Amino acid sequence: MIALACGLLAAALLLPIADVIVGYVPGTSYSGRLASIPYYARQAWTGRFVADQDAIGSARVRYEPFTVWRRPPYASETVNVGPDRQRVVPGSDCTPGARKIWFFGGSSMWGTSSPDWATIPALFRAEMHERTTAPLCVRNFGESAWSSTQEVIALVKALQRGELPDVAVFYDGANDLNFAFENGDPYGHAQFAIVRRQFDRSRRSRGGGRGVERSPSELLRWFAPNLAARVDQAWPVAPEQAAGHRLDPGELAAEAVRVLRLNREVVRALASRFGFEVHFFWQPYLVAGRKPLAPGEEQMMASARRYRPGFLSMVEFANALVASGQAPDETDLSRVFEGTTEQVYTDPVHVTPRGNELVVRAMVRAIGEKIASGSGEGMP
Repeated sequence: MIALACGLLAAALLLPIADVIVGYVPGTSYSGRLASIPYYARQAWTGRFVADQDAIGSARVRYEPFTVWRRPPYASETVNVGPDRQRVVPGSDCTPGARKIWFFGGSSMWGTSSPDWATIPALFRAEMHERTTAPLCVRNFGESAWSSTQEVIALVKALQRGELPDVAVFYDGANDLNFAFENGDPYGHAQFAIVRRQFDRSRRSRGGGRGVERSPSELLRWFAPNLAARVDQAWPVAPEQAAGHRLDPGELAAEAVRVLRLNREVVRALASRFGFEVHFFWQPYLVAGRKPLAPGEEQMMASARRYRPGFLSMVEFANALVASGQAPDETDLSRVFEGTTEQVYTDPVHVTPRGNELVVRAMVRAIGEKIASGSGEGMP
């Protein structure tokens, strides 16, 4: 017992010391890897943006009722989150009488890999500025790792507050597929098992007390976050190992698309009831977009084939389902990058600002004229 006690004491003393040392050893962050992509290598602002995105990326998200999480307010030179906890859209004019355009989505909509002026909502506003002199109040409701269900809830919460858009734009698909694959079904959100385990271990019940249990991995993250991050980076847990899949890739894709379409029906019902317009965009994904691959994208694809072969099949199934049954208020952007050979993907789902430009051009072709006219006539 004495030896065990001494060992635990030594570990408790050495872990924080090791963590401090690891914290001082330079590592390659997600944002740091952007500099190796040709697009960013040409930009004067890349160094500043890498630092800003890393800073907000490492900041802890805060609990948000029903949607579970959202980033806190943040200010920097290239990445800003306002008091409303939404990504800032430069040039957005929300004066009385402005046409209100709301954008919903996950991290691709929020703007991962892009400075404020190069997110999808910001580029859309800039593009529309060339087409209309009317003021446009463009808001970015996107948040990293949100599924379409969380987006619907975010819309409902805004309506509860008495806010109302003129047009709501949804850009999603990738997160719904990814979380369905990781969780084994399409009904959960990101890191579902971790959130559930944390709640279960708190021993909460209505009127009940609270006790706290910590697993060894959670204790490591508590006492040595830098060391834990390096361990996660070196030995990531493959989703197939973390989840017990109950459906094959085709069945899982079909169910994920069904859930997303049901969410769209809910949004359509809200739009009809409250008198706003809506359009849905299915986003592109490297593993199934038929884009001519640049060298960096070839490496990402090879990694995806090696570690997530079942997921590649699932995305192909989903893309085929989406392409075969589009409604007038839906646009499939899965093949939007077919015409470019440059690297636009920074990982299998996020893209460079150049990629966002191509997405926005497709969005403007679909809904730009109707937004510029300020009339709902002909809006799908």
